[in-house]
Amino acid sequence: MRIADNMNYTQMNQNIMKNRSESSKLQDQAATLKRVTKPSDDPVATTRALTAKTDMAGMDQYEKNINLARAFLEYSEQSLGDLNEALVRVKELAIGQANEAGANAITRKTVAAEIDQILNQVVQIGNRRIGERYLFGGFKTTAAPFSSRGEYHGDDGEIMIEIDKSSYIAMNMPGHKVFLGQDAASRSAFAEGKNVDRTPEGIKQTQLREAQEAEIAELKKTQGLKGPEVRGPASVLSAAHPEVPVGDDGVGLQPEGSDIFNVVRSLSIGLKSNDTTTIQESLERVDDAINQVVMSRAQVGSRVMALDSAFQTNQRLSGDAKALVSSQEDADVYQVFSDMSKNQTQLEATLNSSSKMSKLSLLDFLR
Repeated sequence: MRIADNMNYTQMNQNIMKNRSESSKLQDQAATLKRVTKPSDDPVATTRALTAKTDMAGMDQYEKNINLARAFLEYSEQSLGDLNEALVRVKELAIGQANEAGANAITRKTVAAEIDQILNQVVQIGNRRIGERYLFGGFKTTAAPFSSRGEYHGDDGEIMIEIDKSSYIAMNMPGHKVFLGQDAASRSAFAEGKNVDRTPEGIKQTQLREAQEAEIAELKKTQGLKGPEVRGPASVLSAAHPEVPVGDDGVGLQPEGSDIFNVVRSLSIGLKSNDTTTIQESLERVDDAINQVVMSRAQVGSRVMALDSAFQTNQRLSGDAKALVSSQEDADVYQVFSDMSKNQTQLEATLNSSSKMSKLSLLDFLR
């Protein structure tokens, strides 16, 4: 086979360009410490890395949501703790003034002044806010939920925040539940260790069930049914045992709650009027109010625990995603410098051989 000089020159150029191209690629990897800098470097690795980065972006947002909800709930728990301490103080004062032996009209009026101060403190706790958002106003977080007399101007909204894929948790506790005892017949699933469906679909099902319950109750009321009970949907609470209401999932319902403002206010009135009976009756009502606050704190605490668990899971998944991206994109530094040394040797050899071949001509063989 006849090999022309042009073929030799072409082959030399190709070898030199190949070595220089490889050298440039290795230098980029050494400078960036990345094996994959563009999709054409490794399409499969690029796809996996992009998927992992998308997941990481979602995890970063979940972490922000968790931190926001934790701050809201922790401050709510602190406020409920202050409320509990205030009610405990109210109980101490009531016990001291509940008998005739150790108290009289003068001491009771003095204690009533302190009770009024505690009542103002309870109102202030109900109107606490974090930043510009009120804690206990439901969805109405821009206006104070309680008036000076304890009238509630918020709503029953629970702000649901996503902490994982299709996983939601309420970051607030509406004030009408904590302070007024309204909707206290809601399920104590957190206290019972039950799993609560906080997704939008779960909330929709809960609202549908409550509407069905109200419809059955209204039907029985209008028809005056006292014998056989009206059969409703399977999800509707049984009316056969109203003293121990039980839901379709077996979770008990709590009794009617206490209006904390009225409890404290009625005690103050009893003290000012020197009414021992009212003072003594207030003791049990104060106990009910304390239990109501304790139950609310338990719910808030369970949510904080759920957030901590979600945060740890999110951190672990984020670490796994970062490791996956690193394994797909990052370059092996030792391998890169080893390849650079090898490529440099190959390039020098190519240049040397090309230089020697380029010096040969027909005249060298005619001498």
